[in-house]
Amino acid sequence: MWDRLKPNSWIFGLTRQPGFCHDSILRNSCPNEPWEVASQPVVVPGSALLLYQNFHGTKERIKKMFYKIELSVSSYDTAWVAMVPSPDCPETPCFPECTKWILENQLGDGSWSLPHCHPLLVKDALSSTLACILALKRWGIGEEQINKGLRFIELNSASVTDNEQYKPIGFDIIFPGMIEYAKDLDLNLPLKPTDINSMLHRRALEITSWEGSDFQAQSTHALKLGLVGSALLNGAVYCSLGASGGGKNLEGRRAYLAYVSEGIGKLQDWEMTMKYQRKNGSLFNSPSTTAAAFIHIQDAECLHYIRSLLQKFGNAVPTIYPLDIYARLSMVDALERLGIDRHFRKEIKIVLDETYR
Repeated sequence: MWDRLKPNSWIFGLTRQPGFCHDSILRNSCPNEPWEVASQPVVVPGSALLLYQNFHGTKERIKKMFYKIELSVSSYDTAWVAMVPSPDCPETPCFPECTKWILENQLGDGSWSLPHCHPLLVKDALSSTLACILALKRWGIGEEQINKGLRFIELNSASVTDNEQYKPIGFDIIFPGMIEYAKDLDLNLPLKPTDINSMLHRRALEITSWEGSDFQAQSTHALKLGLVGSALLNGAVYCSLGASGGGKNLEGRRAYLAYVSEGIGKLQDWEMTMKYQRKNGSLFNSPSTTAAAFIHIQDAECLHYIRSLLQKFGNAVPTIYPLDIYARLSMVDALERLGIDRHFRKEIKIVLDETYR
């Protein structure tokens, strides 16, 4: 089962490596054996003894993961940071190192997706690829890479409206929003006009309607998957999911729409959105949301947050930073669903105390 945020940011169980499911760390150490068997402190010869030793080795590695969170680069978020104009010269990029990263990191199929992308994650790859294309087009560079990316979109255009495909949170707002931005840049996308009109219509409904929205479907789906991070934790959406009060639902919807601001663009209520700005200058600790805010309202604190990211990570950014709370809560969720949380009570208590203190 996949837990996710925005494009290019899948969380596979206890790690961010593609294809790594919740229990694969156990199977790597204890093949074909459940944890319950491996955890029995019985000293016996042969393979059972090896299994017992492997269990304790795996247990210690998982404990260390609570204190060492590794972040992977997000081409989607890096693309939005690359679109940020210089405050001194709006016709030039503020972060040319990000555009350089995009030019140098296109995959062989023309996309900027996760390597070895799962067949059901094509919408994710399309979102990341379109964002990178927009960044290059915005600054008039990378014509060859743009054409390769457009070819990837053309070959996979059927997935845009394929309901069997998993989609990033906010896809029905963000992807059509990027289509509109492509029009502003005079960029012709290889998508059917009927599909484009359908997506733009659905986006308009998502932004303006109260019921039956992508907010309810996506946020409920995220909660079922154990997605307790991003806007669900850092904003107010998490508190509203399961709440019956109209006030809380309204607040949750506002936080959700703020979280997907890059897909709303000029239609966004930026005064409302900036109420979710954190002390570090970010919106929801999201580079893409924060970059979109600066593009539209030139908030100095947003720019400070983005600059601090690049000082730490170099020429590309992760999908969310700081990630500690989200990653650790995801680990707690995974361990509880595996039924092995009793082996990590101390670590889980520390995480929960730090989160809710």
